[in-house]
Amino acid sequence: TFEGHVDGMKSIAPSEDTYFEAKKLEGEYYGDGNFYFALSDNGINTDGDIFRQNSSYYVVNLYAENVNTHGGSYAIIPSGTYTFDANDTFEDNTFSNDGSFYAISNDNSYEAFSYQDGTLEVTSSGMTLTVTINGYEHTVKYHGKPIVSDLSSGGGTQPDDTTLTGNYTCDFSRHNLRAFLMGDALDIGLMYWQIIIEPS
Repeated sequence: TFEGHVDGMKSIAPSEDTYFEAKKLEGEYYGDGNFYFALSDNGINTDGDIFRQNSSYYVVNLYAENVNTHGGSYAIIPSGTYTFDANDTFEDNTFSNDGSFYAISNDNSYEAFSYQDGTLEVTSSGMTLTVTINGYEHTVKYHGKPIVSDLSSGGGTQPDDTTLTGNYTCDFSRHNLRAFLMGDALDIGLMYWQIIIEPS
């Protein structure tokens, strides 16, 4: 099973300069200018452990100004240049050391590594993240609209990801609810829960 970092395993740490084409941008806008998202090749796993096997994730905890939330359904990451904030001042136009990291997985585990320096360039059609990890430069390109779910008013989803467009009442009387505490899967001091509702 895919269980997270295992002490004593062979390291899969980055050991050279890297160019990476991200196929997925997934994340949330929490309000007050704070975006939290991941650029990856295979996406975040919502059906188990948060990191998929044999995948790479560049996670960014970003602070912006003049955010457009499109009526609470989704938020656009504002165009501009963002710099790495090693001292966690959480100022506008930065991405913080706290919560930002690189994770790489194999068949059995994952390892996470902090950024040492970096910049993020965002345009209306994509973004380029350039970060230093273990002394090596990683250039990450994403081509697509820089949009994420808007959770600033208690809900929201990325466009085209759902057919649910309004309130919906469900009868769960013949269903089971299972909750799993996955632990600090992102290694950021927060506990991650998975909740599944399924027919009994």
